Amino acid sequence: MLKPLLKACRWSMKKMMIMVFAIVLFSEMVFAARNLRQGAISGFEFEGLKRTKETYLLKVLQKYIGASCDDETIAAIENELREQGLFSSITVQEIPSESNADGATVKIVLKEKISFLVLPFGAFSNGGLMGGAAMLDQNAFGEKDTFLLGGMIAKDSYTVLSSFRKPSVDMTHPGFSISGTYSKQKTEIDTLEGDELSKLEQHEVYAEASLTEKFSTHFSGSVGINYTGNYFVDKSLDNIHIIAFHPTLKYEVSDWNGVFTSEKTFEVSGNIGCTTDGDFVTTQKIHASIQQPVISRLRLLIEACLSNQYNMPIIDQQTRSSVSNNLLPSNFHSPKMLSSNFGLELATVQTKFAMLSVFGVYQVVIVKDYDETTDMSYGPGAGIRLYLSTINLPAVGMGLYYNIPHEAFEFGVSMGVSF
Repeated sequence: MLKPLLKACRWSMKKMMIMVFAIVLFSEMVFAARNLRQGAISGFEFEGLKRTKETYLLKVLQKYIGASCDDETIAAIENELREQGLFSSITVQEIPSESNADGATVKIVLKEKISFLVLPFGAFSNGGLMGGAAMLDQNAFGEKDTFLLGGMIAKDSYTVLSSFRKPSVDMTHPGFSISGTYSKQKTEIDTLEGDELSKLEQHEVYAEASLTEKFSTHFSGSVGINYTGNYFVDKSLDNIHIIAFHPTLKYEVSDWNGVFTSEKTFEVSGNIGCTTDGDFVTTQKIHASIQQPVISRLRLLIEACLSNQYNMPIIDQQTRSSVSNNLLPSNFHSPKMLSSNFGLELATVQTKFAMLSVFGVYQVVIVKDYDETTDMSYGPGAGIRLYLSTINLPAVGMGLYYNIPHEAFEFGVSMGVSF
């Protein structure tokens, strides 16, 4: 009785092994056939380039050489190019080859945005006129290098600034940036109610140099050194000089649905330095944001920011713009700020040249006041944003916000919303 049973078991195990082997072999054949049909990417052809260098785009897309030319890879290539911010139109398609052994060539048809701009501007602020101009090139040398030179003048102040940034492409192609600003201004320091506490007239010099590195598709970092100098007109005040080390780490994931960008970012940064008098000063900042389309024309906006400063002179303490908040008076300074925003943005009008959207948000901000007490402000805000499709210029936003505890309206203007 036992021998026939053992024999039957051995036969069943043999059949099972044969079946498993057949399934594995069939899977490998299907996978090989799929790769044979799709082919591996062996190169790229570009059409429509005017300022952008083909060699730069080849460095950006080098990681896709050898990848299967499937729908997922095509979508990833398109998204990679869209993140460059240089193109208003992107078409990616495979060029059929006679033999799969030659690999697949990907043809990319591009339409470049206008990236060189001369921007004059003027405004009426604080009872006086101000004006200026800026020359901005966001595709210098055809490799997405950014060059900025500009100036602004008002009745009692003026500012001159310049910067150059070369982005990092990958681990083997690091980037760098240098910037400098000189200004003569009157720095107003206001209370939470918007009343003037003091006004300091000074010449300010700022300079920074940094190295940037892109560790992976979504993860990047930078290290830099900067100098801030405040030279007061009032000779009874001691001038302030700060030299600081500035590290940053950033994680970012983005996609595009044809109307809005879906974006998730997390950034940690700091300034660690000292004054020429030997005082130790630091700034630590954590920032996170989510911009997620709910439907094609409606996007969810969530943002949070924590910023903490130690031993920083009041003139160099952070303001509401440091934590992406609009509820506080623009000239209120504080060493400790915690802000959160929640809202929705709706695309209303979209043409081939631009898109106009409306947004509504609710903001909360907690700050340390001048008397060492903690204050919390909260309230709604609403406004509009304009995105230009054919010009490489950050979105411009304008909004009106109401601070409920302090019963005050605040107006905010912003640039740099992702689109």
